[in-house]
Amino acid sequence: MHSLGTYLRLVGDESLDAMGSYKLELARLFPDLASRLGAAASAAVDPETDRARLFDAVDALVAEIASGHPLLVVLDDLHWADQPSLALLRWVLRSDRGGSVLFVATYRDTDVDRRHPLGGLLADFRRDGSVTRVALAGLDQDGMTELLVDRAGHEVPPEFARRLHEETDGNPYFAGEVLAHLAETGAIYQRDGTWVSDVAARDLGCPRACVTSSAGVCPSLRCRQRSSRGRGRGRTRLRRADRCGGRTDGSGRRARGARGPG
Repeated sequence: MHSLGTYLRLVGDESLDAMGSYKLELARLFPDLASRLGAAASAAVDPETDRARLFDAVDALVAEIASGHPLLVVLDDLHWADQPSLALLRWVLRSDRGGSVLFVATYRDTDVDRRHPLGGLLADFRRDGSVTRVALAGLDQDGMTELLVDRAGHEVPPEFARRLHEETDGNPYFAGEVLAHLAETGAIYQRDGTWVSDVAARDLGCPRACVTSSAGVCPSLRCRQRSSRGRGRGRTRLRRADRCGGRTDGSGRRARGARGPG
């Protein structure tokens, strides 16, 4: 919605005029638009009618944006969406309006069960031939090594990469959480511009913070708090211990829905 509101603030009057009466419906959702139009938003009727009119107006807006060129809509962390937002998404995906629109929605399947609001929408997706579901697995061993090399700027010991992959099942976010924990506890530290450790790779485990992370439950059943002391039992090289970019979840899924040109 934030992106649509930004579009309405920046778009020219000609595009707004093309929206017809829908712009008054949208003014109920975007107060800035009502100020710009200098007119009151459309009057309320009843909850069901008001919702249908508002959803139809949002759908018309998406079609208007896509009328000049293909449109990509990315919806991240759909498992956090509330029921009204999911109802709006269902409405727009079922639209028969023209315009080339591709929706890419991401969610964590570990956070969704039968009682979750997203469950019903996913059931619809399974019956919809225009929606493709793509399951994202964790990184493999080589992928984890590549991620660590990218963060470190140099090669990392194979045993360290193997251990991190084993503890996180290749989940990039959890790998970042583990690295951050190791840096915070001093299990890894910088020496002459290079991250090193006095703890053997086999003794570097997944921290408790990872298990209770907002990203979900760490997939490794071996997760446990480990001591970062025990120095002198091996040396591991690693450079940066910052969190891996973004909140990518290696065990999530992506649902993609396309609306073809009319």
